[in-house]
Amino acid sequence: MKMTKRLSIFLFAAGLAACLAGCSREVLVTQGKSLGVKEVYPAAGDFSAFIDTDGVWSVSSPETWIHVPGGLFRDSGAVIVSYDSNESVLGAPRFNRLGHVIVKTYDGAAADTLSIRQQGIEPYISLEDTAVSASGGSCYIPLYTNLTGAQRGSISCTSDAGWISGVSLGPDCRGLVISVAPGSGREGRISVSFKDEWGIETVASCKIIQREGGQ
Repeated sequence: MKMTKRLSIFLFAAGLAACLAGCSREVLVTQGKSLGVKEVYPAAGDFSAFIDTDGVWSVSSPETWIHVPGGLFRDSGAVIVSYDSNESVLGAPRFNRLGHVIVKTYDGAAADTLSIRQQGIEPYISLEDTAVSASGGSCYIPLYTNLTGAQRGSISCTSDAGWISGVSLGPDCRGLVISVAPGSGREGRISVSFKDEWGIETVASCKIIQREGGQ
């Protein structure tokens, strides 16, 4: 009878308190189970992970900022998981990020994933109410944010008014471009949202006011 392999992990913090909780999202990189979530500070660091299993196993990570030892291990043992800094520098803000450590038995009977959430700075987004011309056309709405082009793919723009269309982020990432139909005496609202790698959403909105002579 084939013996069922078991694989579990215990974390020991190095220089900080361990924050271990249930997974908040499905991990798609393996078909095994979740080993939980380890949350760490922005500064570079490491922690010890004790693997409780039988037989031969290995660890790996698909993220370049997470480092684990290569090679094969036998039965239970500890490995050091290290991670690079996620601290912001001038001109390069860094936000929350998510990584994974995959623990896999040699025969593939178990392939389980530990998620690592590394803290970053808080996103900031702000829009101001704007008056636009009754003649309509393309308009530029200033956007105040610490997000950069690196986060552009995670920014979404919407409008709640049919006369406002084509809401999109401008090429300089410092404003929105909208298309306004001719008209007057009405208001609409546009919204911008950003979802970080932890799934936390930051939202900002403003009124677009269309009246005769509005600029």
